[in-house]
Amino acid sequence: MAKPVNDVIDELLETLRRLEVSHFTMSWPDFYRLNDIARFKGDRRESLIDRGLLKGIILGFGDNAVVACRDRNFAPAKG
Repeated sequence: MAKPVNDVIDELLETLRRLEVSHFTMSWPDFYRLNDIARFKGDRRESLIDRGLLKGIILGFGDNAVVACRDRNFAPAKG
């Protein structure tokens, strides 16, 4: 059974805190293990994004990796 969305977001926030970073990437297999899922469905994606924003974390989903970062301006663009 899939891990609750709140628990996944809390673990991602704890990883950011523990590593003392503003962002990190995860491979899809690692992300699946974190969620306790075998397939990633669209409704779960939206739930993770929405819950993450409420707790101050932005999630991005690419072809090869998942990005988690704090919702703050930690690396302003120069120029």
